[in-house]
Amino acid sequence: MEYLVAAFFCHEKFTVEMYRDFNRSANNEILSFIAEGPKLGRENLRQGLGHILGGVEERVIAICSGDERISREISVLRKYNITEQNIYLYYYNLVSSGRTALAMDVLRKGFSDVGTVGRISAVISCVSHAIIEYRDKQFVMFLLANVITSMNRFHLRDFLKTGIPLPFIQVHATSVKSIAVAESVRFDGKRGGTIEISADDLGRFARRASANSLFVHFENRPDAARNFSVSIDDLFPHLDAEWRELVVDIAAAASAVGGRIPYSLSGEASVRFMRGASG
Repeated sequence: MEYLVAAFFCHEKFTVEMYRDFNRSANNEILSFIAEGPKLGRENLRQGLGHILGGVEERVIAICSGDERISREISVLRKYNITEQNIYLYYYNLVSSGRTALAMDVLRKGFSDVGTVGRISAVISCVSHAIIEYRDKQFVMFLLANVITSMNRFHLRDFLKTGIPLPFIQVHATSVKSIAVAESVRFDGKRGGTIEISADDLGRFARRASANSLFVHFENRPDAARNFSVSIDDLFPHLDAEWRELVVDIAAAASAVGGRIPYSLSGEASVRFMRGASG
């Protein structure tokens, strides 16, 4: 039966609903037949990723990343091809073939160019895996500078003056980055100033932020360190003068309330980002 399902999938064009039904019902045997079958099956599987609203197993990404067109696409990255599914596919294709440095470059570009909630959530999911697996300090400092400076400076100053949590009402790529800081970054202004990011917390937030869009969780080595710390001084070259001063003040203020920046959710943001939600 599994062979017949896989054979049908490899030779027929599916509708959007058929792709979604297939993703919910495909088992390991069906996926094995597709992986070993004609390339049209892998291309169909890849096309179907663009229609899935929810979680997908890493194995599906592994099969789709064997698409022969991916290497050419990566060589000419443009905004139009940095889609949610391609972020996962390009990242997996590169790290599984030992091209880790290029994979980090793809994620950097994703953080700089991605403009939708689903896409930035996909980047964050891949980043949570990369932090644990590759321990790239320069990449982590780029990441921290990018997400911290995405936060609203006026709201940060209100927090510094009054202790008011940062408010989030709308759902957009900038709010995803900003809440990612509050969810996963811990500041310590008492030990010379350090910033620590929890990759596990970042990954859990990516799952919530990916609600109603494609989400993939890549497994990490269980014995790998889950957190990464940098000194505030090390981060300074990535920040302008105004942000340097703000980060020092944020570290001191956040240290007094447990290390993390407090925030509040209301409106559509409370629905999308509430704890317990998943993609």
